[in-house]
This record gives sequence, C-alpha cells and structure tokens, in this order.
Amino acid sequence: VEVFREVARSGEERRYTKRFLQTESVDFRPWTEREYRVLVRLGRLPGAPVAKALDLLPADETGTPSLQTRDAGATLDQWATLVPLRRGRTTLRNVFDDCANWWALARQCMAALDALHALGFVHLDLKPDNVCIPWAPAGAGRPLPGQPLAPRVKALALIDVAFSLVPEVELTTPLPLLKQPAYEYQSPRLLHALEEGRRGSLAATRALDWRCDFFSLAAMLWRFLPEAEDGPGFGWTEERHDQAQEFVQQLLDVHGAPLATQWP
Repeated sequence: VEVFREVARSGEERRYTKRFLQTESVDFRPWTEREYRVLVRLGRLPGAPVAKALDLLPADETGTPSLQTRDAGATLDQWATLVPLRRGRTTLRNVFDDCANWWALARQCMAALDALHALGFVHLDLKPDNVCIPWAPAGAGRPLPGQPLAPRVKALALIDVAFSLVPEVELTTPLPLLKQPAYEYQSPRLLHALEEGRRGSLAATRALDWRCDFFSLAAMLWRFLPEAEDGPGFGWTEERHDQAQEFVQQLLDVHGAPLATQWP
C-alpha cells in the first residue's frame, strides 16, 4: 500500500491519498475501491467515527486508482511514541500513561465500536496504527516543534477499513492478512478464518462478528496500560489499575463467550 499526506496551504483541509499496489505475485489494487465503498457505506451514519472519504481518484498510468480521505489525526502509535505528556514537573512517556487518558481512550473506543457494530461493521484489523485521534488546537498545518498539544479523544476515528466486513460491500477474495506474532491482537477466530481463506473458503471469514474487535481492543488497551509499579503520580491507584485489568479481561470474556443476541 502507498500512502501520501498531501501538502496543505494555511487554512486548507489536510488530506491523505492512498492506493493499493500490484506486486509480482499479488494484485492488491481492487482493495482501494473496496475501502472507498466501505467508507461511503459507513459515512451514511452521521458523525461516523471513521476516516471521511472524499473521492476515489481515477487510475493513473499505472492503472491504479487512489482513495482520498480527510486527515483523521495522529495514530495511537504516534501519540504513544512522539508526544510525551507533562504533568507539572513530571514528564510521562506518553499520554496513555495518564490514568484519565487511558480510560478516555477505552471509553471512546467502545463508543465508536458500538455505533459501527450496530451497522454490522467489523474492523478485523483494529490496532494502534489504525486508530486516530486529532489534536487541539486544531489547524491545517503540522504542529510546530515544542507546541503544546492535547488529544481530542472524542473525535477518535478508525482508519484502514479495506479488510473490514460491512453489509452491502461484498467480500469476494480472501483477506490478504497474515498472523502478526510480534503483537498478538488478532482474534483466534480471525486467524482460523484467514487459514480457511487461504484454502479457498470464505465462509468462516464472512461469519466473523464484532467479538473479533473486542479481542483486538483488549490487546490494544493492555499494550498501553502502564505497569502497576508506575502508577503513583500518574493518576493511577492500585484500585484503578485493578479496574483497568478487570475491564480488559471483561472484553476477552465477551470475545470467548457464545455470540449474544444483544451487545453487552
């Protein structure tokens, strides 16, 4: 996949252009149009917490169309690695070391998934690189070195939905996803479905449901949860840390349970 952040003049909307490419062994180009169709379908929900599709640009001389979207903000990985957080004289590693920010992230992810899952949507590749949070103060330009920023958690949006499931957007080929051993965020159900897809059967993939995203969310929140001994001074108490661990475990329990008739 090829992604470009377009140059924006002062006051202009920031945009990204993305396209899937063809390799010597696999043609990924059809996934560009599929992602556009998924975003357009989800865009019917007012304020849908996903990247906003602007246009599907015609294919150029390479025969590859491009998807143009609004800039949804910095990814969680970028917030966690590029933006230290100051609390008085204390500098934390990242915004999610702060107890209030960790719980805000958990709450807003649940709110976003609740709205999207109600549409029959399943992301299937939920990870810190695919969740964006814009910053305040908002602006078209890049932040200046040393400029104070704050995460606008309520504006959280999911990106990279080409491999997602959603009604009205048919899945005709196996998902080109591989098991990621370095970061175990993929649901065992998803991994089984991917293996079945490589064998030529898409039935298991089409049957995947929202529980897969709960497994991935649990892995993501656990990744950002600071160690218990780091708690004092960051808003964490022993009780709050225990509650965070219990919340992650609840997500895993929901994933492992039979499919409920109603969302928990």
